[in-house]
Amino acid sequence: MRLRLVSVLIGLSLVLGACASAPMGGGGTSGGFASQAPAAMPLDGIASDTANRASEAAGRAAPQANSAKSGSSASTEAAAPRLDRMIVANVNLAINVEDAIAASRMAEVIAERYGGFVSGSSVRSGEKGREATVTVRVPYPRLSEALTDLRAVGQKVTEETRSTQDVTEEFTDTESNIRNLQATEVQLIALMQKASRIEDVMSVQREITNIRGQIERLEGRRRVLENKSDLATIALRFAEPLGQAPRDAWNALEIAEHALAALARIGMGLATFLIWVAVFSPLFVIPAALAWWLIRNRWTRTAAPQTP
Repeated sequence: MRLRLVSVLIGLSLVLGACASAPMGGGGTSGGFASQAPAAMPLDGIASDTANRASEAAGRAAPQANSAKSGSSASTEAAAPRLDRMIVANVNLAINVEDAIAASRMAEVIAERYGGFVSGSSVRSGEKGREATVTVRVPYPRLSEALTDLRAVGQKVTEETRSTQDVTEEFTDTESNIRNLQATEVQLIALMQKASRIEDVMSVQREITNIRGQIERLEGRRRVLENKSDLATIALRFAEPLGQAPRDAWNALEIAEHALAALARIGMGLATFLIWVAVFSPLFVIPAALAWWLIRNRWTRTAAPQTP
């Protein structure tokens, strides 16, 4: 059965091969077909046409591939966590020292040693002694080292507080908003260049100005976040202890000044009293004079001798 089926298949293939080769051998049939069919396209033309179509297809597919690639890379970046966190650190230190001014100068030296600087300082003297307030900025990676040296400036740390804030998400959102606004600005500029009416140009110009203002505000916020995260803030308060003897406890010149001030106050009080007396003198001088005159006149008449 199998041999018969194989022989039948071989016979059919021979018959089909003969039928296929018969038109190629006949000149009339071939000539008629050639006369009716259009001229065949050369191979070079076919190849060039295929290359053009392929290039067009590649050109259409390239943006899609790029967008797909950028989308995948964006999703990959979004999925991957940020390794460089942006931390805003603030530290408050209160330290007892023997000399507040010397301690503030030492704090400035320590800040410069670690690549920082002093952003503000003040010294005041009160009944409790002198107190110096210094604010320093040091790079965040050197914060722990700087704090160790600053604690060693004084005798005792009486207060220390530390707070941190992660602003990575805010910084990322700010950068994303800046990029989006910049892309919108580019599109508006292109639209303005194509506009033909003055009204359209002015309208687009107003939008560009608004976008530019938003970009500048966001860029300012980005710079602030970068500055705060790059440099930690340390607020220092150096206080001299209460038990420390005050400098210059007795000063003759200062005592003399106080005495003169007291004498001046007494003189001003006496002068004020005399002015009040002079102003109100008519109210009691005239009645007193009249009473004195009456008493004197009566005494004179009583004392005069009587004639017989």
